[in-house]
Amino acid sequence: MEVSPWHDIPLLSGDDIFNLIAEIPKVSNAKMEVAIDEAFTIIKQDTEKGKAPILHLKHFASLIHHILGFFYCVCYNIHWNYGLLPQTWENPSFANSKVEGALGDKDPVDVVEIGERERKIGEVLKVKPLGALAMIDEGELDSKIVAISVDDPKASLVNYVNDIEKHFTVISLLPNYLITSFISLLLFIL
Repeated sequence: MEVSPWHDIPLLSGDDIFNLIAEIPKVSNAKMEVAIDEAFTIIKQDTEKGKAPILHLKHFASLIHHILGFFYCVCYNIHWNYGLLPQTWENPSFANSKVEGALGDKDPVDVVEIGERERKIGEVLKVKPLGALAMIDEGELDSKIVAISVDDPKASLVNYVNDIEKHFTVISLLPNYLITSFISLLLFIL
């Protein structure tokens, strides 16, 4: 029996605990993602102009611009696990006034999992959300939830976004990029 990671895995895994589908493992640079237009929404290598891209800081250009004040583009391995929340969708008909009225990108909601373990593509993790970042990618809202796996050794130490800086290397972002009610300061892991 084939299962769609996006449609068949439940979003919730308990009180305030969500399922995360890992797409890009920590220390990787292959841009993997759920193919939302294919049967069973398989996870596969993304393509740009017919080629398989590697991750560049350009994929996080607006984030880097606001942190460093300039655009910087180099190849790198990401320092977190990256994935999606199943059964979610960035609504293209909802204009979010907190992010310049941007409409959703029609993709599942993305998650940056900050734990110390490297995960496998397709692995389902139970995560607790710590905060969120609203990013605009090619004019569309592309939210990122910052979370930690409940089985991570530091999970019991990190319950709010403010706890992250005590246990991880972080860069602070401006408060006007906050889009969730459960955080007061957004810290993004690099």
